[in-house]
Amino acid sequence: MEVFVLIIRFLLSGVFAVAAVGKLADLKGAEKAARGFGVPGWLARPLAYGLPIAEIAVALMLLFPEVSFFGAGAASLLLISFVTGMAYQMAKGNAPDCHCFGQLHSEPIGAAAIIRNVLLLLAAAFLVVRGIDGQGVALANDLRETIMILGIAVSMMAAFAAILVAVAARAGQQKLVRRIEMLEILSGEDVSIDHDEAVDPNNGLPIGAPLPEFELAKVGGGSLASRSLTDSGRPSLLFFVGPDCKPCASLYPEIEKWSEEFGSGIDLWIVSRGDAESNLAKFNGSLTDRLLLQSEREAADLLRARWTPTAILVGPTGRIASNPAVGDNLIRELMDKIRIRIDKFADGFIDVRVGSASGRKSFVGKLIPEFSVEDIHGDRVTDADLKGREALAIFLAKNCGHCTRMAEEIVRREEEGHPNARDLFVFSDTDLETLKSYGLSARVIYDPGFELGKSFGMYGSPSAVLINEDGRIVSESAIGQPNIWALRAETGGIDG
Repeated sequence: MEVFVLIIRFLLSGVFAVAAVGKLADLKGAEKAARGFGVPGWLARPLAYGLPIAEIAVALMLLFPEVSFFGAGAASLLLISFVTGMAYQMAKGNAPDCHCFGQLHSEPIGAAAIIRNVLLLLAAAFLVVRGIDGQGVALANDLRETIMILGIAVSMMAAFAAILVAVAARAGQQKLVRRIEMLEILSGEDVSIDHDEAVDPNNGLPIGAPLPEFELAKVGGGSLASRSLTDSGRPSLLFFVGPDCKPCASLYPEIEKWSEEFGSGIDLWIVSRGDAESNLAKFNGSLTDRLLLQSEREAADLLRARWTPTAILVGPTGRIASNPAVGDNLIRELMDKIRIRIDKFADGFIDVRVGSASGRKSFVGKLIPEFSVEDIHGDRVTDADLKGREALAIFLAKNCGHCTRMAEEIVRREEEGHPNARDLFVFSDTDLETLKSYGLSARVIYDPGFELGKSFGMYGSPSAVLINEDGRIVSESAIGQPNIWALRAETGGIDG
């Protein structure tokens, strides 16, 4: 039994040590995970720093029988909080990233994560039940050996942390270079960019992207095609909910009030999944005729509405007009901003942002700047060349591996005769020889320091903005290949 207790102690100690080191290697990810679990912004950062420190303390205490009981008690409290937080989020229909092992391993919460933590909790509870004097054999016979073991343990953790950080740095080298470049380019004029937001659950299709095509069944019979949402000439607001989502049911009375408030100014639609009976039990009221059903998550996946409840605004021209408002608080924030700006929606240039995206300067609706420059082949390019049809201005930065792959994807499309390939304009600060080596047929403009790019609303690399035939910017700066091609309702390319 003594050996078994020793094994349990070392197993728990190793798990907590690995979890702590993983989080320390990605503190920003830990902070983002805390926010995903609903931790207030002012508390998220202290928690991100404090949690791995607490886990290291638990790991060290479990090594020594004299204090193992207290370490097991602390481990139990931490694990109970983990399991409770996960279960609560799952009950709400959410799936935030657990970030359990930080940079080493991170995944959306699910049954597997809860089961793993419950098993660890049982092991910690076993040690607690055994009491202070039942923590098994000691590894050291005197103080000298204890200090030696403690030193070895700390050294191993430090070595593991160094290896983990090196691996993470190698895997994210291009991403880090891109962030640094953009901070230099923006020169403090905008908030700093975190490229991870391109795939964050709180960020969906870029503002300005066309609404994807889908068709959903109406609870009362018939169906609704997404393209018909613009028939009324009014903006549409899509609420993604679920029959098993308790916050969605709690929010429904407010959605009904918003529908009455905005009247004919905005069309509200509720998009759920499952059968009509279970949905009517939750959402039976004045908006029953506005209740649409997915077979699974086909519409939600197309609009990247990963959680419930989520609200997304669609402009009268059929373009995405807001980033996803995830959760009841951000949905209320979105409604407040719509309430303030609704009188300005008539022109169709709508850009409503909530949450962390609110700090970005909007260029939607602005005319592109006047310019006259030479492209890499010496031909004159002016702002007039970007007018007369829908154009895509793409920004590629030097020393950016993702930008190189973006250039390769553009070349592939040109070679395959893609119909929109001729309407691409590339701005880059890469040296002329490298730009020529890409072999692009598109007009390529050497833009040192992205002096032109910044005036287009450039925000990241590779990125792009969509320009209408009148020379007005109709999208936010879409970052990464998937988002760039989404501006044209196209797919293609992989941007990590």
